[in-house]
Amino acid sequence: MVDALPADSSPLQRLEAALRAHLKFQLVENDYARAVVRSIGQYPEEMWQRVNEKFRAYGKFFDNLIAAAMKAGQLDPEVDRSALRMLIIGAANWAPEWYRADGSSTVEEIGDLLVRLLQKGVRLSAKQSGIR
Repeated sequence: MVDALPADSSPLQRLEAALRAHLKFQLVENDYARAVVRSIGQYPEEMWQRVNEKFRAYGKFFDNLIAAAMKAGQLDPEVDRSALRMLIIGAANWAPEWYRADGSSTVEEIGDLLVRLLQKGVRLSAKQSGIR
């Protein structure tokens, strides 16, 4: 989904697209992803090491998106990037615990809300960023 964006997409748009894709993958596209998140603390050590390498690479992908949005003046650079990354990915990873396909919100609406929390919570205003 992130690669499907136009090359001139803003760093924040790329971050939002990645977050929406992650959430959709967790909620409707992959039972395996939900199982991995739920059982992560129960892996044998040798399996954990292999899986953790992939988790770290995925975390680095999101960290780079967040850093680019901060550098572009779209997210508050004073925010702890690591904490922000863990909060947004953690929120998406926890959603399968409470999400129901027949519930009050669609996957898209939940993605909109998560993106809105990101935008309103740590996004710099146009005045702060110098963007009009």
